[in-house]
Amino acid sequence: MKFSSAFLALILPLAIAAAPTAEAGNDHGHEDDYHMRCYVWGEDARYRSCPKTSCDLKGRYYKGHWEDFYCYKWGDYVHGNNKWYKDSHGYYSNAYWWGSCQDDGHFNEC
Repeated sequence: MKFSSAFLALILPLAIAAAPTAEAGNDHGHEDDYHMRCYVWGEDARYRSCPKTSCDLKGRYYKGHWEDFYCYKWGDYVHGNNKWYKDSHGYYSNAYWWGSCQDDGHFNEC
C-alpha cells in the first residue's frame, strides 16, 4: 500500500498538469477571439464536422440564436450557397442560414 500511495503522490501532479484545459478544443484561442457574429434567420441551422452535407450532423442552432465564427471554408452547396462558417467548437454551418452578420474585418478563409 505504501508503494501505491507514494507512486500516486508522484504521478498524480503530473497527470493533472497534462490534463487538457477547457480551451484545448478551441484552436482559435479564447472564446472572445471570434471574427464574425451572426444571427440564425432560417429554421434550425445545422452544424457539421466538416463543410459538406455528407459530414456528421453534430447539432442545430435554432432561429433567433446568435453564434460566433472564426473563419470560413468552401464546401457543398446548400440553397445555392457553398460558404461554411466555422464556430468555436470546430464545427461548420452553411452561410445560407445566417444573417445580420457583424464582421470585425478579420474574417478570413480557414
